[in-house]
Amino acid sequence: YELVSVGAYFAYVRHPFGGTPGREVAKRLADEQNLLCVPGAMFGPRQESYLRLAFANVATELMPEMVMRLQASRR
Repeated sequence: YELVSVGAYFAYVRHPFGGTPGREVAKRLADEQNLLCVPGAMFGPRQESYLRLAFANVATELMPEMVMRLQASRR
């Protein structure tokens, strides 16, 4: 996962599964890692390789858990 941009409430990342639609990656993250995100295609054309991860209501100490779940999804 490559961090592309970050704001006060969300991060926009490029997912590492070339050729796989972001919608499919987002579903797999929800099903397998209990991690919710929005496919990049929801924000415009040519965004299939991206995901938007919101963290506005996530406690700072839980952020490493989110990273661990993203890493686990690559296996």
